[in-house]
Amino acid sequence: MSPQVSPLLSPNSSPPLDDNLLSEIFDSISNENNGEEDISPILPIVTSPAASYPHSLKVFSISLLNRHKRDHIRFHQCPEGMEPLITELISAWGGRLHLPKSVTDSFEYQLNWKAWSEFRTDANAVCARSLLVSIFSKLAKHGWNFAIGMELAKTEKGKDVLFFEKGEEDDPEAHIICMNFPKQDRIKVIGAPPLVINKMAQSIKTTWPWGLQQGAPSYCKSFEFKLKGFPWLGELLRERKCIMMGMILDQLREQGYKSYASVKITKKEKEMPTLFFRKVTNVFK
Repeated sequence: MSPQVSPLLSPNSSPPLDDNLLSEIFDSISNENNGEEDISPILPIVTSPAASYPHSLKVFSISLLNRHKRDHIRFHQCPEGMEPLITELISAWGGRLHLPKSVTDSFEYQLNWKAWSEFRTDANAVCARSLLVSIFSKLAKHGWNFAIGMELAKTEKGKDVLFFEKGEEDDPEAHIICMNFPKQDRIKVIGAPPLVINKMAQSIKTTWPWGLQQGAPSYCKSFEFKLKGFPWLGELLRERKCIMMGMILDQLREQGYKSYASVKITKKEKEMPTLFFRKVTNVFK
C-alpha cells in the first residue's frame, strides 16, 4: 500500500490544503507561544524510499528546532550516504535518531539537552556550538560547504536555517573553529589551537584601551577571554570595537583561517551571531 503523503509535503501535486490540518498547526503554534519558549509545530513526516522524491543533489539544509524539554536538529534533503556519518557524530553528543529518513529525504535527531533554547545553561551553549563545529567539519571533509544561513519566518525573534552546497571535491584536511560573544565583556573561541589563542590575546591587549582582564579554558575545549569594560554593550565605543575585531580577524587570517559562516542559533533577541572560520587548505582557498 502506498504511503499517505500530507498535502503539505506532496512532491507531485498541489491540492488545496486541508482546513483541519491547518487549524491543528495554527492551534499548536498559538498554544505553545503562551509559554516562555516558542516551539515549532511538528509537521507529519511520511517514511518512503528516498528515490521517490525529486530532490536537489547539490543543496541541503539544517534546522535547529526547539521541542519541549529537549532540542532537535533536522536535516532536509540530506545527501545519500551522509545519514550514518551524521548519526555517529550526533550519538557521540548524546543525541539519537528521532524521525527516520522520509519521503523528502529528511531526518531528525533528538538531543538529550537544551542546545538552541535561549534559556539554556552556559555549558549547554558551548556544547551546542561545539556540536555545530563538528557537523560543519564533517560535512566539509565530505565536500559539503556552508552556503548561507537565513531566517525563513517573519518573526521578531528567530534563528537561522543553515544551507550547504556540494563543492568540487572533498577536503579531508578541513578544520573549523568558531567564535561567539556570550556576555557583554566576553569572547569565547571553540576548537582553536594554542597559537591562535595567543595571537587573539595579543590583538585584544594592543587594540582594546582597557585591556584584557583574564583568559582561561572553558567547557568543551573552548577558551574564554574576559575584557575590561563592556565592549558589546550597545553602540558605545564603536570605533574601538571595530579596530579590535579587525585586528583579531587579521590575525586569524595570518594563522590560515578564513571567515566561513555567521549564524544565529537561538531566538534570543540580543544575541550576537556565532562566527565560524575554516582553515585554508589545497581545497578551501
